[in-house]
Amino acid sequence: GMWIGVGPSAVSSFPLDGGGVLRIQETRDHGAYLEDPAAAALEETVPPETAAFEAVMTAFRTREGVDSRAFFARFGISPEELLADTFSKWAGLWEPGPRGPAPTERLLDILNPFLLDCMSEMEQRYPKRNRGPGGPK
Repeated sequence: GMWIGVGPSAVSSFPLDGGGVLRIQETRDHGAYLEDPAAAALEETVPPETAAFEAVMTAFRTREGVDSRAFFARFGISPEELLADTFSKWAGLWEPGPRGPAPTERLLDILNPFLLDCMSEMEQRYPKRNRGPGGPK
């Protein structure tokens, strides 16, 4: 999604065509920010594969889960197709949510291993990409 952060340590995120994200992070140094706010910002282009993992990770931290239509519109693949093996392995711990797959209360309690499986499956789908912090790249 898109959000705008203002001030020291703020982070802004702007969707790009193809599913990637432009992320702008302001410095944590209050003095540097006050001297020149624009010069203190760092820009990062997050590739679609990493943005997709971040979307899954964020969505599965809520009982609402993933919005399958919005995910497909943004990334060109449904979460059900992208993570078919993971969803099969974790059957019974996720359920249909209001707009797509959603975690059960039990899955929320043990979420990190599920998310690691999501990341591993996504890395297998995108093996030729360079890897970096934050998930599949």
